[in-house]
Amino acid sequence: MKNLKYILIVLLFAIISCKSNKESETASEHETLPPNVIEFSAEQYKSAGITLDSIHNKQISNTILVNGFITVPPQSFATVCASYGGYIKNSSLMQGSYVYKGQTLAMIENAEFVDLQQNYLETKSKLYYAETEYNRQKELNSKNANSAKTFQQSELEYKTLKVQLNSLIQKLSILSINYTKLNEDNINSVLPLISPISGYVKTVNINIGKYINSTDILFEIVNTDMLTLELNVFEKDLLNIKEGQKLLFSIPNRPEKEYEAIIIQAGKTLDSDKTSKIYASIPNTSKNLIAGMYINAKIDINNSKGISLPSEAIVQFDEKYYIFAFQENTTENGKPITLFEAIEIKSGKEDNGFTEIIFLKNGNQNINKKYVIKGAYTILSKFKNSGEMEC
Repeated sequence: MKNLKYILIVLLFAIISCKSNKESETASEHETLPPNVIEFSAEQYKSAGITLDSIHNKQISNTILVNGFITVPPQSFATVCASYGGYIKNSSLMQGSYVYKGQTLAMIENAEFVDLQQNYLETKSKLYYAETEYNRQKELNSKNANSAKTFQQSELEYKTLKVQLNSLIQKLSILSINYTKLNEDNINSVLPLISPISGYVKTVNINIGKYINSTDILFEIVNTDMLTLELNVFEKDLLNIKEGQKLLFSIPNRPEKEYEAIIIQAGKTLDSDKTSKIYASIPNTSKNLIAGMYINAKIDINNSKGISLPSEAIVQFDEKYYIFAFQENTTENGKPITLFEAIEIKSGKEDNGFTEIIFLKNGNQNINKKYVIKGAYTILSKFKNSGEMEC
């Protein structure tokens, strides 16, 4: 009986020892991971579409995004009015027509044109006679052969007619009449309206037979050879902008096509909304660019080299930024798993899809690792469920 009890006790201890060994083996196979390490099975790795890449050492630009529109400098825009009122006799122009400097835009008829030319020719003839008489009286006065009053009257009439003639010459010049070729045989009641610049006709406000006044705007002409950008820049960015800087801009409906411009004038004053206007010239004008178009622009400042990753590799959690480094491939219960390490960073400048990486600690150790550039948000989603991220 004593032998049977002894055998039972030995068997009981053997069973307990075996169970304890199995539990110990199981515990070792389910090793507790650090809080900043995430475990992915082969199936999870594949379904997440994870892609790895190394740190990039590249040029990073700090970019200011601005908007504005295409315009032209004042000397490239002309508002055309008639110096005198009249009736429109003819014009073949329409909006979008191209005209050259000195080209006739329209013909205007007015009886006052006849009167002005008549006055010029009459005054010119009177002045010729008055000048002859003045010179004669001047010579007689030098010999005391006439009275001083007679000489002074001839001088006054001569100088008065000379002023009148010069005044009429200026008026004829405004009407584009060549006074040197004007005579009694070529007086005309219909005169041309001349274009002051070359460019495209933006506005046409006339029709045949319409009476126009001297204050009416008849045409607007735009010379597109010198297109300019007018951009609005916030006060905080103004000090980073200098004349001579290059920028790239695009039209909203064609963002893939970029054009280059050069800043020619930085803002000197602030508007009520705390923005300032800057101007940039477009060296190579394209036919696709039209004055008045709205544009988006980016100005690169403070170019410098730095380590970076694609922007999608960086995730945010609890107001902190993280990237995931590949740690190792291992096995658990005979199945392959991949371990990733969450590393807290500071996010720097962004440029063309890449973001500068600033390591908060262990920078030299972290720089040579492989990092997740696709699938980072899937890893983040799993990691959020494991508790607070501590790195």
